[in-house]
This record gives sequence, structure tokens and C-alpha cells, in this order.
Amino acid sequence: MQRFLVRRFLITIVTLFAVSIIIFAMARVSGDPRTMMLGDFVTQERYDLVGQKLGLDKSYFEQYWIFLKDLLRGDFGNSIKENRPAGDVIWERFVATFELGGAAFLFSVIVGIPLGILSAVRRGGIMDTLSKAVALIGQSAPNFWLGFMLIVIFAIRLEWVPPSGRQDWNS
Repeated sequence: MQRFLVRRFLITIVTLFAVSIIIFAMARVSGDPRTMMLGDFVTQERYDLVGQKLGLDKSYFEQYWIFLKDLLRGDFGNSIKENRPAGDVIWERFVATFELGGAAFLFSVIVGIPLGILSAVRRGGIMDTLSKAVALIGQSAPNFWLGFMLIVIFAIRLEWVPPSGRQDWNS
């Protein structure tokens, strides 16, 4: 058991390291942050100054080391698009993400477990066949289409939820 846990821990460390390298590389592939921040028409001095401030004058290994240290401290830097701490931007969206994930989990537990039990007890019955068909359609349908159909049903036809955005229940 101890060997299994040590092996899993080492695999987790290697996976996190690989993911951090992929994230670092993807941030570099998206383009030069100086161009995104300053635009195309800027002096070379200003361009170099911003590059120095962002640490882009250092080698990729040094940049990755700084990225990793900041990541472990919880310092995600500043959002180039919104010009404020990226951690704040992530936190604002985390609440909505948590609500959606929690609602999806509750729905799957409340609907999935009773349907699974019913299908197991009455194997081959109409509920078993119907639940298999719904599960197959739910897994096979493209997410964008399924999402659109759920909006049409619950927001437009039944008017249970707003068609877009996040509002309180009183709206």
C-alpha cells in the first residue's frame, strides 16, 4: 500500500510539472505580451523597457523558474487584458464555476442514482430502456447543441431560468 501511494505521489508530481510546462509554453505561443499591451506603434526603448519589466529579457529557463516560484506562492501576475491581478479575475469566475459544477453534481446524483437503481431492479423494462436512451443521447450529442436545446427548453419554453447571464432568483 505504501509503495502504491509513493508511486501515485510521484506520478502526481510529474504530471503537475508537465502541466506547468505546457501552461508556460502556451502562454508564450499566444504572442508577445508586449505587442498585446503596447500595440504595434511603439518605440524600441519602450518595447525593451516593458520586456525587462515583464522579465522577457531573461532566458526561457529563468522565465520558467520565476513562473514556477510565483505560481507556488499564488501570484499569477497581472491580466494583460484587464490590467489587474489575474488571481482576482480567476476568483471572480470561480464562484460561478463552483455553482455550475455543484448544480451539475447534484443533478447527476439526484437523477442518476435513482434511475440507475430503478434500471438495475427492473432490468429490460421501459425505465431501463428509456434511461439508457437518454444517457446515450446525452453522451453522444455535441455539447454546444445540447446546451442550446436546454436553453430553448428551460429558458424560452418553460421560463424557469434566464436565457443568459447570471442573475439572482428574484429576477
